[in-house]
Parts: sequence; C-alpha cells; structure tokens
Amino acid sequence: MGFNKPDLRIFAYAMKRAGEMDPQAHLMIGDNLAADVGGAVRVGWRAIHFDRTQPGLRWRGSHIAIADLKLLEGLL
Repeated sequence: MGFNKPDLRIFAYAMKRAGEMDPQAHLMIGDNLAADVGGAVRVGWRAIHFDRTQPGLRWRGSHIAIADLKLLEGLL
C-alpha cells in the first residue's frame, strides 16, 4: 500500500474495506502507543493500548490502557 501506521491513510483504507466510514464505529487494540493508538485516536477511532508494563485497566484521556487481554471481555 505504500504507507503504514500511524499514517492516517491506513485507517481510512481500513474503514473503506470494512464498509463503515464512521470513525467511532471502529476500535484499535494495539501494543504500539504511537503507531496503533496514536494513529487511531488522530483519525477519531476508539483505542485500547495493550501495555503489559502496568497492571490493571487505566483511562489515559484519549484511550484505555490494559495489561491483560482478559480485560477486553468486560470492555467489548
């Protein structure tokens, strides 16, 4: 495709492929704060940062951070 996260074009491409252009209908779950979460938040997606360095679930203003993927069950 010629571009990678956090380039906003990758998120636009994903929305087009999914057939849903409303950014709020999308959720990024990623382990890279800049590329995954940063790009998603900039384009208007909801985002969850998978961060094993701090236990539990934390609200970070623009996104949620979790240390255990089992916590996704309660969020989704």
